[in-house]
Amino acid sequence: YDAVVLVDYDTLVLGSADEVYDLITDKSSTENGGNSIDAVFSWEHVPSLINPNAKASVVNLSFLVIRPSKATFRNLISTYQSSPFAAGKGWGMIGRGSFPGWMTSQGFLTFYYDEVANGSKV
Repeated sequence: YDAVVLVDYDTLVLGSADEVYDLITDKSSTENGGNSIDAVFSWEHVPSLINPNAKASVVNLSFLVIRPSKATFRNLISTYQSSPFAAGKGWGMIGRGSFPGWMTSQGFLTFYYDEVANGSKV
């Protein structure tokens, strides 16, 4: 597949997703030495579990488009194995958290796409 799209059952898509698909499937950026886009998602601002007045920016998994890639998969697995979750410090133990979903795939993907593979997302 050129792209994989995850859409939550409670998400309503009101327009064309062609531009998002084009970002993921555009091979000219990698052929010309540019950065490839591996994921397109929106950020969600959720209350911190420590300070309800503060907000944490996290990956919103209601609409996620990814480019299937064995290299990205290997990097995700390697990051998961080498950046353990710790209560109070989050993934990679860098102090990012505490927000609803921080122990789940939402928290891990937030860590991965913000700290590890920052340039490969939109």
